[in-house]
Amino acid sequence: DYYIDQLVPSGVKKVKASDLVVLRMGIYQLGFMDSVPEYAAVNESVNLAKKYAKSSTGFINHVLRSLADMPKEERDITKYKPEVATALKSDVDVKMQINELINIANIVSKILGYRK
Repeated sequence: DYYIDQLVPSGVKKVKASDLVVLRMGIYQLGFMDSVPEYAAVNESVNLAKKYAKSSTGFINHVLRSLADMPKEERDITKYKPEVATALKSDVDVKMQINELINIANIVSKILGYRK
């Protein structure tokens, strides 16, 4: 959500729930799944958006492309925002949501053949 707040002028609170799910999955893939090429993370997120967030494909593409264009060092939120890392480690609800996103991202990666 930190990246969404940085890249979306209206902030994360104004983004539709279906868009948030797709964006979070794409952001996770871009930031933490080295086995998934950046272009594939963006492309597959847009493909998911075509199915689940039809009116937002351009928006999702723009946000994820903007993130993908950032240098990898700038994408490391724990480097610049250690309080976020601490909060993630201590917040059980957030951990559960992250684990769910990880599981979904892993399933999508396996289905698409990106896992080694």
